[in-house]
Amino acid sequence: MHNFDSKKLGNRYTLLEKVGDGGMALVYKAKCELLNRNVAVKILRPEYMSDEDFVKKFKSESQAVASLSHPNIVNVYDVGNEDGISYIVMEYIEGINLKDYIKKHGSLSYDETLNIVKQIAKALEHAHKNGVVHRDIKPHNILITDEGVVKVADFGIARAATSSTMTNTKTVLGSVHYVSPEQAKGSFTDNRTDIYSLGIVMYELLTGKVPFDGESPVAVAIKHIQEEIKNPSEIKKDIPEGVCDILIKSTQKDPLKRYVSLTDMIKDINIIEKNPSLRVGLSADIDESTRVIPIEEIEKAMQGHTVKINTSSYNRVDEPEDFDDYEEDDFEDEYETSRKLKIKEKPKLKGGKKKKLAVATFGLVATLLIVLIGGFALWTSTTPKDVVIPKVQGLTEGEAVKLLQGKKLNAEVTKVKSDKPAGEVVSVYPNEGMQVKEKSTVKITVSEGKTLVKVPNLKKLTIEEAEAELKTVGLTIGKVTERYSSSVDKGAIISQSIDSNEEVEEGSEINIVVSQGEKEKYSRVPSLVGKTLSEVKAALKNAGLDIGSVKYGSDSNYPDNVIIEQSVSEGTSLKQGSSVDILVNKIVENQSPDNEDNTDNTGNTDNKDNSNKPNKGNKPNKGDNGGNKENDTSNTENGTLPNGETNN
Repeated sequence: MHNFDSKKLGNRYTLLEKVGDGGMALVYKAKCELLNRNVAVKILRPEYMSDEDFVKKFKSESQAVASLSHPNIVNVYDVGNEDGISYIVMEYIEGINLKDYIKKHGSLSYDETLNIVKQIAKALEHAHKNGVVHRDIKPHNILITDEGVVKVADFGIARAATSSTMTNTKTVLGSVHYVSPEQAKGSFTDNRTDIYSLGIVMYELLTGKVPFDGESPVAVAIKHIQEEIKNPSEIKKDIPEGVCDILIKSTQKDPLKRYVSLTDMIKDINIIEKNPSLRVGLSADIDESTRVIPIEEIEKAMQGHTVKINTSSYNRVDEPEDFDDYEEDDFEDEYETSRKLKIKEKPKLKGGKKKKLAVATFGLVATLLIVLIGGFALWTSTTPKDVVIPKVQGLTEGEAVKLLQGKKLNAEVTKVKSDKPAGEVVSVYPNEGMQVKEKSTVKITVSEGKTLVKVPNLKKLTIEEAEAELKTVGLTIGKVTERYSSSVDKGAIISQSIDSNEEVEEGSEINIVVSQGEKEKYSRVPSLVGKTLSEVKAALKNAGLDIGSVKYGSDSNYPDNVIIEQSVSEGTSLKQGSSVDILVNKIVENQSPDNEDNTDNTGNTDNKDNSNKPNKGNKPNKGDNGGNKENDTSNTENGTLPNGETNN
């Protein structure tokens, strides 16, 4: 097992601590060094990293998810691969996942359940409208922030999973309790798979447990395929019927019997939130083919319609001898009886007319039966036949419509932005291969191609400002490179990979170069010893350095006023602008304490006129020489006698 602690990915994300361990990935809390914020980094397990197809699809799917922007979806910031490590960088959520929330609180009230389910549904609705199906909805992938906001995570991973990777035991164990029947059978899946899984999550929220469990993943999967879900009100009596209706419709085995879209499911949730006693979902779907029609509706339908029946043959066979004997009121009552399909008391007939009237009545009933049988035959002959939806995905719009019409199906076209070529069919509903009636409507989604957007000017913006600017037009920051600049402030953007006002496809990445500020320059310290102060200033200036403190010292080995010592040795590399301290030589004169004013540093008297000129008969000045033995000695040592004569 890899140990990723303290590792830095992409030269940007420092992993701080492991916060999650799933079937397909490890989750770390990390620090983004560029933006100075916490993020979540999900690293694929080694067994998935070795599957090149999976990694490639994982990256493309994650990039597609990164374009989703919704308050109930965990934001994806970045996708990367480094040294065989594939990872996703996501928004870091301070909160708890829904599975742990259920463990902590047990079964929830129906109103809290509806609130959570509606937020999940809104996230999935947004994803579905953008062509992204999750396929792994379960409480483990749903987070609740400390503020109570529900966020759906992990769109990219399940979508990328290949058949080989999905056999991983850990993955199946984590997902099989929420898998749809079509997923369990390995059939084609679409947005209705997410609706089913959301219904299972709803069941767990209401009851505190999953509807199907077993000794093995296979046993649970078979239950999803074969067994009906128990009504949650059988477990908790206080769950309103309307809430159960939503759950039952969401979890139908047949995808066609589920909600067509999450938009429809959200509508029902809104209704039940206001009035939980109302019936929605399957309970509100009346099967017209088996509905009992009230007699009032038959009456209403027959009004204004007269059925002309030729009764001449009946009259010839059994015509009443005296028509007047059949009272007008009795005739009208009989007509009303037939028209309303009601049973009335037999009319009181005179004499032997009962038998004749019975024959006439039988004739009328027989005629009605003929009409009904004929109508049934007509109905059976016009009943739409079953047809199989042909493969249209990948065809052009025109080709798809023509093919569907050839199958006696109607085509309803919806246009969406997509990375597929413009005009290509990207999805179909109901699914290809499914059986429907002739004249049914098949919804096909056709690509308009990718949306083109103009690139904004990012120069001199900070990374945070650029990120916000790009997000408004559906773009993201790509590779970030740092470079020194003397003209752009540190942290500001120097350049961008695509110039402003250029048009690119929505979802594209813009690479940027960020300033590190002016680069620090270094110089080698020159030799300063033996140079005068002015020479030192010039030498340091040429090297980009300054003179620091100037102090004085004495060294008889160097001339006066030259540098005898420097604080930084010659040849040392020093940052330009730094200072070098120096020590200047200052030779101090050796003077007699008793004759400080009359001697110089050689010991000679300052009175050169008296000492060096011949003495013209005058006696030596006792004040000058009398008793000044030190001065006499000094003068002698320096080669000059007291009377000015040279000492040979």
